[in-house]
Amino acid sequence: MFFALAASSLLFSACSSDDAVVSTVGQNEAVQQIVLQVASSGDGLTTRAGRPLYSSEALQTIQNVRVMIYKNETEGGEKTIVFDKKLDWKSSTTYSTNGHGRQFTISLKGNDRLDAGNYKVMAVGYSDNSDYTYALDVTGEGLTGKTYSDITATLKAGKVAEEVFAGDAALKIGADKKITNLTSGEENGVAVTLHRQVAGSFGYFQNIPASVNGKAAATLRLVVRDKNDKLTFNNFNSSFTAAGATGSTIKYCVNGSTSTGAPLATDAKFKDGSNGYVLYSIDLNEWFKNGDTNHDGLLTEEDGWTHADIFKNTTLVKGSVFGSNFVIPFALTHEKSTMELQLLDAAGDIIKTWTVSIPSADVNRDATNGNVADESASIFNVVRNHMYNLGVKPSNGGKTDPDPSNPNPDPKPDPDPDKPDPDKPEDLSKSQNLILKVNDNWEAIHQMELGD
Repeated sequence: MFFALAASSLLFSACSSDDAVVSTVGQNEAVQQIVLQVASSGDGLTTRAGRPLYSSEALQTIQNVRVMIYKNETEGGEKTIVFDKKLDWKSSTTYSTNGHGRQFTISLKGNDRLDAGNYKVMAVGYSDNSDYTYALDVTGEGLTGKTYSDITATLKAGKVAEEVFAGDAALKIGADKKITNLTSGEENGVAVTLHRQVAGSFGYFQNIPASVNGKAAATLRLVVRDKNDKLTFNNFNSSFTAAGATGSTIKYCVNGSTSTGAPLATDAKFKDGSNGYVLYSIDLNEWFKNGDTNHDGLLTEEDGWTHADIFKNTTLVKGSVFGSNFVIPFALTHEKSTMELQLLDAAGDIIKTWTVSIPSADVNRDATNGNVADESASIFNVVRNHMYNLGVKPSNGGKTDPDPSNPNPDPKPDPDPDKPDPDKPEDLSKSQNLILKVNDNWEAIHQMELGD
């Protein structure tokens, strides 16, 4: 048998470049071989474990994969881990087939092969120096012989969400030690797809009001209704494995919770005074150090715009600002809007707000099979592996994979906003409806609508 973990579509076109794929393919009766492949190009940043979020482009920069196989004879029965491998990725080699990255091969021979029976393969992809604490601890010592339970990842104190990938699949071994549950379309293999377990959100803006009622603008931020600090890896979407695959099609999953079971401490207010949480915050002084120098009422390219250092590794339209974060999924709050964009003065007082909605066509009404339903375009769940963005930025631009000896290179020249360009920052001087941009490397990208 042969197991492969890949960062792009190794077996099927339905899998996308932001997914890691585990494939079990029979080679011969003598050897059970495991080949793990992960695209692990780095962004050169050392200030956080996972990659920063620069656009809706589907990327991944995980450096580690932990693979476990556990017994799964009956539902609720024994789940003893019989195979476990934590990779020393420094020993991996490069590959260029079906994408690019690094791979690691494990061979099980003779008595090391799996016996006949029903198993499940579970794999987790994570970053070096991960900001999560895991249980089962996929970053720690050997797990063979232990009982498998759903893996959780809890954010360490003071950290923000980072990308992590996970997925599983059933594996059945016959008396001849061959795989019996072959994936449709494959002669002798079973596929497992690892999906991103967090959501993503960014705001990309231009023509920002310089002041409101005589109060100068200092901060632009997105406030959300809830916040979680714990992920649970289960209820995977098996519809991404292959054409004709059977099983769950869970695309709208809230896999987040709080580690204590109680709400986390809030750090913001909505305009109506209700509690909220800051998802991302943009310090306008980092982009417009001298404010509205031409006194036209808007912060634009003509006001001495500076490309903020925090986003030095990505290309931006001149005169724009940008903020982003990954987010642990959270459920909607009944009859309460999920998000609000706010403009604050230097004292931290709200001087202007915009309502935030997803397009009506994106409102999910399906509450079956583990999916969670939205209430409306403005009252929606933030779900796993979905992107929520204001403004259009389909790719990182610039140099996102710098030389390790030069981790913060200057980006390519910023695009001219007067010329055709795929980047479309949200214009905050007027209201407009935005169109959802669908990218199959995320399960869905919600191009959110902004209104007064």
